[in-house]
Amino acid sequence: MTIKIENGKETVIKLSEQLETLTSIDFEKEITKVLASDAETVILDGTELTYVSSAGLRLLLTLQKG
Repeated sequence: MTIKIENGKETVIKLSEQLETLTSIDFEKEITKVLASDAETVILDGTELTYVSSAGLRLLLTLQKG
């Protein structure tokens, strides 16, 4: 999985390839840093994801609730 973070007025996190059990760990580390920063608006762009496993979906749902 590739994670690109663009900072500006809004922080955009672009994910590509696959969000699955192993890559969701890396994504969680990166998103935790972003959420701990002073970013007011965070946009998750998953238009280039080709696959999301149940582990990836669980992480996305957890982030949405938080």
